[in-house]
Amino acid sequence: MPRERSELLDIPNVGKATMGDLHRLGISTIAELKDHDPQQLYDNLCKLDGVQHDICCLDVFSAAVDFAMNGTCQDWWHYSKLRKAERD
Repeated sequence: MPRERSELLDIPNVGKATMGDLHRLGISTIAELKDHDPQQLYDNLCKLDGVQHDICCLDVFSAAVDFAMNGTCQDWWHYSKLRKAERD
């Protein structure tokens, strides 16, 4: 029986792996992303898996949450630049 396609794949920057991560974090719709903080999603994923994931996952989560809130977003590397600028 074929699996239904997730609407999360309609989010720019989100592929099957990120969709799977979001599902494991309890998020299955775009609307559910609006109430989440990207940093918290990243921290929860790292805790869930017991590893420090590549920080670019945080940037993808930032892009996905931005899309959920505004209907548009930049490429994920735009959020990398913002994150690095905050650090400096």
